[in-house]
Amino acid sequence: AYITDPEQNLTEIVEPACRLYGLSPSETRLACALADGASLQEAAKAQSVQEGTARSYLKQIFAKTETRRQGELVQLMLKSAIRAVAGRRKRPFR
Repeated sequence: AYITDPEQNLTEIVEPACRLYGLSPSETRLACALADGASLQEAAKAQSVQEGTARSYLKQIFAKTETRRQGELVQLMLKSAIRAVAGRRKRPFR
């Protein structure tokens, strides 16, 4: 089992997974916002881009991560991030 602090900024957790999949900075910001629970519309507004632009970023993210839906993308990002963090841990929790 992996436990994360619910107060921790998800960007810190998800960014390494975004790098792993070769996401651009704009795509990374969008993926982080979606992982944090934002809708596509909310994420677009927060990034000051049109919804169509955000949708284009999302299609590129889907292609790079081989996912098809936002829920699948978020699940992949969080699983990948947890594995990356766990791989850096020096010793197991006791």
